[in-house]
Parts: sequence; structure tokens; C-alpha cells
Amino acid sequence: MHILKKHRLHGGSFVQGGATNYGLDGSALAGKSNMVVVVVQYRLGLLGFLKGSLARTNPPISGNYAVKDVITALNSIKELADTFGGDRNSITLAGQSSGAEMIKTLLVTRSASDLFQRAILHSAPLNYGDHSVKTADAIGAIAIPLFNCQDDCYRSYLDVDTILEVQNALMDQLPNRLPEVAASEPFRPFVDNALITTDFMRAINSPGSRDLYLGSRQIIFTTVKDEAAPTIEYRAKDLKSIGQIPLLINAALGSLDPNRSSAVQSSHVYSRELGFELIFRNRIQAAKETLLLFGSDYIWTCANQQVAVNLTRNFPPPGGNNTIWLAEFDLGIPYPSTQNIPLCRGKVCHEDDILAVFGTPKDYSGFLSYSQRKLITEVGKRWAAFAASGSPNLDGYATWSPVANGDELNLLRFGETFGKITPDQRPWACSESDGFWGTKVRFDSQITSGSS
Repeated sequence: MHILKKHRLHGGSFVQGGATNYGLDGSALAGKSNMVVVVVQYRLGLLGFLKGSLARTNPPISGNYAVKDVITALNSIKELADTFGGDRNSITLAGQSSGAEMIKTLLVTRSASDLFQRAILHSAPLNYGDHSVKTADAIGAIAIPLFNCQDDCYRSYLDVDTILEVQNALMDQLPNRLPEVAASEPFRPFVDNALITTDFMRAINSPGSRDLYLGSRQIIFTTVKDEAAPTIEYRAKDLKSIGQIPLLINAALGSLDPNRSSAVQSSHVYSRELGFELIFRNRIQAAKETLLLFGSDYIWTCANQQVAVNLTRNFPPPGGNNTIWLAEFDLGIPYPSTQNIPLCRGKVCHEDDILAVFGTPKDYSGFLSYSQRKLITEVGKRWAAFAASGSPNLDGYATWSPVANGDELNLLRFGETFGKITPDQRPWACSESDGFWGTKVRFDSQITSGSS
């Protein structure tokens, strides 16, 4: 029996979540897919990413501990694969949200280059790049004084509760003191020029870059249709008029590039969306729907699409066959965190793909339609086939080809009968040839990848 190994990294914006999150039942997934499934835990927040240049400690607080945790886990899994009945040369790494971001970073980390052969990135917010060492130092410079600690007490006397108190205080201060750091994800891996030597976005835009360890790896990128709905419901809860849309867009784009907000507002991309929504909805709901499209395009949909296209174009595989796939969940299964969010009703929100992968636990309170049950079956079979062979195709389902180029994405839309393959995905917003996201309006990662 040929048993593959699949390893999953949980999400949570690098500040929360864990291997015991609801529904992350590796045994259930393994039982129906003939895989050994390992859900990896890694340190979060300050525990995972603090770079403490100001702290006089020996050894220094070097940061990127979360990345090191994952690499350590992968090394152990590879070493022990045979013991579990797995195949050390057929390891698939999967992650959701920030867990998928971690995989993106591992693709430019030399010490992880031979630890997995395939990857599935679910809902990676690829708008964000890794921090520069300058940004990591700046965050550390604010954090270290909050500990009121001297020398070795950082390692010997600080308990987790104290560290979390400092972390909460730091997160309150960062929007004013470092407004260029996204409040939604202040802690993340950084280019330390040792473990991580280059930024992912810079690497994929440098054809043939030796800093990207892609090789012949097969990679699947997926997003869900309404990624930003939970965020928009929270950010726009006090929305009173359409006139407030520019304020919310400006707040979302932050201070990295003051021209981005005006470029979005002066374009016809979202004003056209708003005009369409006003035909069917009241003004406040139409505004939220438009902001939902903006946020999903900006953080997830367009960023993932362009990364997939750039990898295909700039890094042709040694064998000549493209190995990057792109998918969107147009049907999902409401996760507990989204079930009571008004804007998520009838939508596929961030995290609503988790139970489509793992299946629903016995205590799941939601109703599953026939289509949702079929979705769980299709995702499970495609992911198992991908882990086994490097191809997500099998009899009984639509043939899903890899991304060919920007005009031929071969996007699989999960939720359609037997899957529906389309050549594009929101082309007026995402396509590089149409010149909006990534061209007229840069992603955060495009701006920060040039910093040192």
C-alpha cells in the first residue's frame, strides 16, 4: 500500500488558532483518503516572530521562530515517515490563510527546499509580503520596552500571560506608531538574510531566480468567492452612507502608498460594481457588497491569481509541463466563525473551505445540502489524487488543467456540477493585461518587497 503524507498548517493571522481548531480532524481526513495526515503547531505572535535587537540577551532574540518550528516539524516528519507507513519522498504541505502564507515563505527558504514535494495554499492573503528586517526591528523596538525586562529575564522569567499582555499592548500601539504595518496581520515572517534571504514577491518576479526553490513542485492555489465578507462586516458595521466608502478604502489600503486610494476611487472598477449593486439592494447593503468585492480582490483573489500566473510564466518546470493550478470555492460549508455574520449569509466566506477539505464533525450544527456533500467528496478525492500523483484529476470529474497564462487560467470553480473550468477570474480587476491590481494599484507585497 502506497501511503502519502499530508501536513496542514492552520491559519489565524499568525496570532491565534492551532492544531485543535474546530474541524481539523486529521484522522477523519486520513481515513477517507489513504494518507497519513499531520496537523502542525507553530508559535504565534511575539512568541513566533519577535526580533529583539534592543534586548541584551545571549543568544539574541532572532525571531522567525514560527518558521523554524515548521521546518523542525517537517524534518522530523521526513525522518520518521517510514515509521508511520508514509513516503518521505511524497510529502504534500497544505495550509489555510496565514498557514498558506507560511508555505509561500518556505518556498524561498533554502533549509525547507527538500522537505515537501507538493503544496496546497487555501485562501492565502498574498497581498501581504514577508516583513523586511527593518520592519521587524521597528516592531521589536516598540515591543521590547513594554516588557520592562533586563537581560536574561526574557528567557528565564517571562510567562506566557505576560508576553500576551505585551502583545495586546503592542497591537494597540502599532497603528499609530507604525501605520505602514497592516493591523490585520502585524506579525509575520521576515527576511532576516539568514534563514530567509529574499522576499517571495521579489523572487517570483525575477525569472529563473535561484532564491525560489520551486523546481518541479506542483502547487494548487485556492480562494473562496467572498473572502473579505467577515472583515467588511466588522469594519463597516457603523456605515451610514455610500459617502463613507472612500474612508473605508483609504483605511484598508493604509499608508504604504498614498496614491493607491485615489487610484481605486477614480477607477471605474468598483464604481461600476456599486452601480450594479444599487439596482438590487438598499444603499448601505450595496456599499457593503462593493467593499466586499474590493477587499476580496485586494487581499486574496487578484493576488493569488497573479502569483499563479507569474510562477507559470517565470519558472517553467524542467519537464516542460506546467504545474500550477488555480481554483475558487463558489460553494462552501459555513464555519462556526462565519455562521452568525450577516454579510456571510448565502456567501462563501473566509474559512468556509475548511470543512470542505476535512468534512464536517459529528457535532456540526449546520445543514448540509446535497451539493455541499458532493463538494466534500470532490475536494477529498482531488486532494488525495494530487497528494498521490501530483495531479488533481481523476475519473468522473472535469479535467482541470494547470494555469497556462494570464488569459487562460483554467480556473476550477468548486460547487458547480462536476466542476466548471473557466479561462478567467474577475479579469477587469485581476488581469495584468487590463492593468488594475498589480499595475495601476500595487499590492502591499509589491511595495514592501523593495524595502530592506
